[in-house]
Amino acid sequence: VLARSFGAGGKAWTEKLASSLSVSKETAERHKRDFGIVKIARDSDQATSQVEPPNVLGEMIYNVLRADLEETLGEVERSYRYALQCFPKRHPGPLILTGGGANMNNLDALLAEKLGIDVVVPSFDRSIPGQELDFSQVCQQVREPIGTFACAIGLAVHEGAMS
Repeated sequence: VLARSFGAGGKAWTEKLASSLSVSKETAERHKRDFGIVKIARDSDQATSQVEPPNVLGEMIYNVLRADLEETLGEVERSYRYALQCFPKRHPGPLILTGGGANMNNLDALLAEKLGIDVVVPSFDRSIPGQELDFSQVCQQVREPIGTFACAIGLAVHEGAMS
């Protein structure tokens, strides 16, 4: 297991969206979770866009967060490369998203598409597919999705984060 935290994430993204879209932080958070990110539709995507109505707000959110998302993609890719170099005979497991940005609609799909790996967000009702880790017993005892407990990991990773 390689645990990493990134500078830009849930709270920073919400603040950036609030500023860029000229809305409150509460509204930005709601938009981030409800509309998520949608890559800009191209002309070749016309057939898809005729079936589904365009998610204009999702495209705007993607544009605002594009640089942060690209930076995060690069960091995740470097982390996987590092782990694979250290353990060349091991098959990489899924990327488990946690924290404030993890529940952003379509983030897991974007990461999976760009990185070519399985990306999962732990939830109340399921374990991580294909893995020995089973959060179901833990999830029955807590009110929040297990993914929101990333703060503990972040504090462990960043020495002195509380000071």
